[in-house]
Amino acid sequence: MARINSKRSEMPLTYILEVELFDWVEAIACPTSDARVVTKFLHKNIFTWFCTSRVVISNEGSHFINKVVALLLAKYNIKHKVSTTYHHQSNSQAKISNREIKSILEKLELQHKAFWTLKKLNLDYAAAGDLRHLQLLKLEEFRRDAYENTKIYKEMTKRWHDARIQPKHFEKGQQVLLYNSRLKFFPVKLKSRWFGQFFVAHVFPHGAIRVQEVDSGREFIVNSQRMRHYYGEEVVRDVRAPHFAAD
Repeated sequence: MARINSKRSEMPLTYILEVELFDWVEAIACPTSDARVVTKFLHKNIFTWFCTSRVVISNEGSHFINKVVALLLAKYNIKHKVSTTYHHQSNSQAKISNREIKSILEKLELQHKAFWTLKKLNLDYAAAGDLRHLQLLKLEEFRRDAYENTKIYKEMTKRWHDARIQPKHFEKGQQVLLYNSRLKFFPVKLKSRWFGQFFVAHVFPHGAIRVQEVDSGREFIVNSQRMRHYYGEEVVRDVRAPHFAAD
């Protein structure tokens, strides 16, 4: 039986009765903490649902140790135990014993912690040096393996990327567009960076191409990676007023 203290002048105290039946704990709120409430609780929630038990274990509370509860338990031949050797949780004996053991172990650990560390320390300088040397060699081996794996991964990525690049073949006289590769910190939106129209004047074997501007006829050499084919045609913009036939 425990009490839950609420905020002052808001609601009265609430009593909770905890019952451990099998592997779970049930908690039921009770109006008061006296023998009448305990007997009513045993009749309504224990004996009605789970029949009578052989033993009832409780703490040293006055609501359990009284004549009313004793007569009820004697009527059903139930033994009332305040504490047992295998169930110290009923009166906090396990908590007290664990606290004492913990205090003893803390002193022992703090006192002998340095000695426990020295037992694991290898004082043989030759063996310790050989072990450290082997660890350094393994570290260097791991580093070489990492470099080799990185090289293999980059080669695989390059092959995968190159296999998906469509080759571009330019011939003399073709129309091409040139990519404006000049860096702009604030590029204009919805504006293409491909400009031109240029003609291919000469194709060099090393990937460079001499192009000729259509309007001015100026020629210059550019990299073929900055170019792409232009398949468009000139649009005839004939401005005429539409005529609709009158019905």
